[in-house]
Amino acid sequence: MKIQKQPKIKLFVIFALSAAFVLLSFYFYNFIQGNTYLGIKVTETGNRIERIYVGGAAAQDGLKVGDRLLSIDNEPASTNTVLNKWLIVEQAQEVTVERGGVQKEIRISNKGNMSSHFLYMFLSALVFLVFFMSFLRKLVLHRSTLYFVEFGLSLSLLLLAVIPSSMGESLGRVIVFSFLTAAPLFFHYFAFNLYLENLSNWGKKIRYYSRIFLITVASVATSISIVYIFFFESHTFASTFVPGLFYYLGLSIITIASVYTWGIGAKINHPISRLNFPLIVLLSFAPFFLFYLLPTPWVGPYSVVIPFFLLPLACILYPLLLLRTVSYKVIRFRILVTLFIAVVVIFLGFLMSFIPASFVFIYTCLLLYFLFPLIEELFMVSNPVVFNQREIAIFVVSERERENISLLLHDTIIQDIIFEMKKIETDNEAPSKKEMLNLLEDNVYQLRELCFNIYPLMIREKGLNKTLNSALNKVQKNQSVEIEISFPKGNISLGEKEDNFVLRTLLELVNNSIKHGKATHVAIEANDNSKSVVFSVKDNGSYQHSLEDGKKHFGLELIKEKLLLLGGNLVIDLTEGTNVIFTVPKVKEKG
Repeated sequence: MKIQKQPKIKLFVIFALSAAFVLLSFYFYNFIQGNTYLGIKVTETGNRIERIYVGGAAAQDGLKVGDRLLSIDNEPASTNTVLNKWLIVEQAQEVTVERGGVQKEIRISNKGNMSSHFLYMFLSALVFLVFFMSFLRKLVLHRSTLYFVEFGLSLSLLLLAVIPSSMGESLGRVIVFSFLTAAPLFFHYFAFNLYLENLSNWGKKIRYYSRIFLITVASVATSISIVYIFFFESHTFASTFVPGLFYYLGLSIITIASVYTWGIGAKINHPISRLNFPLIVLLSFAPFFLFYLLPTPWVGPYSVVIPFFLLPLACILYPLLLLRTVSYKVIRFRILVTLFIAVVVIFLGFLMSFIPASFVFIYTCLLLYFLFPLIEELFMVSNPVVFNQREIAIFVVSERERENISLLLHDTIIQDIIFEMKKIETDNEAPSKKEMLNLLEDNVYQLRELCFNIYPLMIREKGLNKTLNSALNKVQKNQSVEIEISFPKGNISLGEKEDNFVLRTLLELVNNSIKHGKATHVAIEANDNSKSVVFSVKDNGSYQHSLEDGKKHFGLELIKEKLLLLGGNLVIDLTEGTNVIFTVPKVKEKG
């Protein structure tokens, strides 16, 4: 019953998220169109203009640093809610200032150029929303995938809210602050939880307690932000809490990145471990330092600064992203990489509106240099030929296998145990000893079957031929299918790992013939030569979707990947029925 409800629940979630995104988009767009972006920051006392941001209407309508604000839209400046809360002035049509002892009335005639910025953000947010929502179609969402989707959806909301937030819109600021407080939590999870097997006992304790600390900080900070934004008008939050939030964000991410780089990353055989995360984090905070901390003449809005904070998180997300998009959806990955690079280029272009081109050039060179291992990997992954010849293919295949094992455990043994637990809870009488023993025996049998599927130890004792015959006899007993095996005399032996792969591949292909092709007859042949062994699985089935369609027959794509790692290949012959032929090279004996 639970499984039947899942598609409806997921459909409802997708609809709700889409509706919320559309409503927020219209709301923020109307806000931007109906309000002026002045780009003014004032001092904590005296209401004097401290900074005028480039791109705002203030710079174009004659306002200057040092002017003291007297009134905003014919109301005393001291009563302006946005000014009192955030020490900024954005939503105004007319202001009165005192300059050199003389009062001046300035009418704001230019609304700034934030509409085009919002359009860029909206398109980026829409792409991320569609991309990450596509993972909700999976039958089972694992915890890592769930965090992955949650981060993607949070990122799309951040991109949507960052421009309205810079203009003082309350809901936009709640979204931005919530994401900033939660970002270290996502960073922590993707850096540690995905590589738990590489952690020592002390490492696992540190991970556990640091996660509790980050959850506590995120909850408290988000609650404070919401309460302050909607119920208070003091500028204490803007002058102390907001800078503190950025310091916390930077310090926590640098700490996590350092532990990952010199701790976990050193034990991982993956190109991403070559990235210098602490330096990447520092570079991602460089615009923030230049605009808000260092005594430079340059000023820029938060909307330009915040996207650079996402670079370290994007680097950590890369293995998870790779696992869920590459291998059988290379085109989809290329599109995503193109969009990612385009977004980075756009924001580097935005920087040139606030910082001299020479400094942006130096910054871009440093950023690309330290991101080079990742950039190299991205281009390599986009080339399927090169991709399958590198260690990253091994990473993808092994992660897919782990996910398949997890799915199998979830859909069989765990579901049976949950069913029996519910049954025991609802029954008034306690189960008998015999019933409990039967349940345990069934679970032990399923676990043995799972172990056989993962690594059949029988191969070591009886060899590939006899193990295959034994496995196919079980299939024929449970299915109305005739299986014919034609192997050369003697036992075929390619090596322990290769034999295991051949056995699992043949069983997978037979299962495809029965499940997808509704075959009643399957013929398995093997031809042994000096350098390799050629296997073929031919059936009389009729497939609704062609076996060459990787989207419908994902198991074949995994087989192809593993064969490429072994130096073999796979061919599908459709001239007479369906015949899948794959070649496995023999392992050279070490002399």
